[in-house]
Formats: sequence, C-alpha cells, structure tokens
Amino acid sequence: PGELLTAQAQQAEAAGLAGVAAPEFYGNPMVPLAHCGAVTSRVQLLSGITLPLVHNPFTLPMSVMDIDRLSGGRFVLGVGPSAREMVEGFHGISGYDRPLARLREAIEVIRLLIAQSHTGELTGFEGEFFRHDWTKYQGNHFPPLRESIPIWIAATQMGLVRLAGQVVPHFVVGRSADGEHGGRSVPATYPAAVRPGARRG
Repeated sequence: PGELLTAQAQQAEAAGLAGVAAPEFYGNPMVPLAHCGAVTSRVQLLSGITLPLVHNPFTLPMSVMDIDRLSGGRFVLGVGPSAREMVEGFHGISGYDRPLARLREAIEVIRLLIAQSHTGELTGFEGEFFRHDWTKYQGNHFPPLRESIPIWIAATQMGLVRLAGQVVPHFVVGRSADGEHGGRSVPATYPAAVRPGARRG
C-alpha cells in the first residue's frame, strides 16, 4: 500500500540511511522508487535490481533520466542479468545465451542514450545484440539532470564481479561471490574485480 511505502521511505530517511532499494521480481522497480522519491528529499533511490535483458534498451534509460530528474539527481541504476527462467520463461524473451556479454552491451546503450539523447549526436547503434536506427530521432526535449547516472552491477558470481570491475565504479556483491560482503556495495577496485582496460563510471 502507498501509505506503508511512504512510511518506510520516510523512516529510512529519518534514520540517516543512505538510500532505499526496490527489486524487480515481477513488476518494474521504477514505480515504487518514483513514489519513494516523491515523499523524501535526501535518500538515494536504487533499483536493486533492474533487468536490462528484459527491457528495451532505448526506453529504459529514458525512464532512468525521468526518475533522476524528478528526484533531484538521487537515482542509482542497479542492473543484473537475472536467470534464464526469468528472462526466457517469465518474460518470454529468447536468447539468454552469453548473458554477461548482453549485459555489457546493454549498459553501453544505456550510457550512450543518457549522455547524448539531448545533444543531437545520436545516429544509431550497431552492436552484437542490440541494433538501433536513430536517424529520425528528434532528441529528448528534457535534458538529463546528470549526463552520467551511476550504474551498479549485482554480482553473485565471479564473472559478474569481473564485468563490474571493467565497466562500473561499484557493484553489489552477494555471499556466493566472496563469502564476506553479502548485500553490500563494494568499490570496483576490490581485488577480485579483474579489470584490464577498465572503463568505469
């Protein structure tokens, strides 16, 4: 209920917590996070996690920019590949092969749109998994509040930890990844995040 969510978000802010998070089990976490943003003024809003492999990589960053703008720059996009039964089974989206490579490319598209959706520079994207033709795109009339919105990766196995070390500044690591840092945000300089040629941000 809305009243309960309001109370929980405001209690977290009053207690001095850094942020609140909403998961994506069946529904979109942007919905409860938008509500939390409207009834608070300080706490960060973390999607914990959003599943880019079941969302259109064009509309997802548009929603990210909207909620970041409405909350005054408090949104953090948490992402992960989920599991085959969720992607192919629940959502009916085929092609869960190479989920880490797909996640990496989805993050690339998300970053590109956040940075350039309002600049007139976008023409298209030709990747291995995602292809977009933006030659008719007229541009976002509402520029993002921040041209670089934080992206965190939920890492529950070492492949995700290494991907995080290569492409993002922080990851949320589960106990199955290192047995020690369960449920916490860890800088991507953590030794397990092997990151040759890292591009983080």
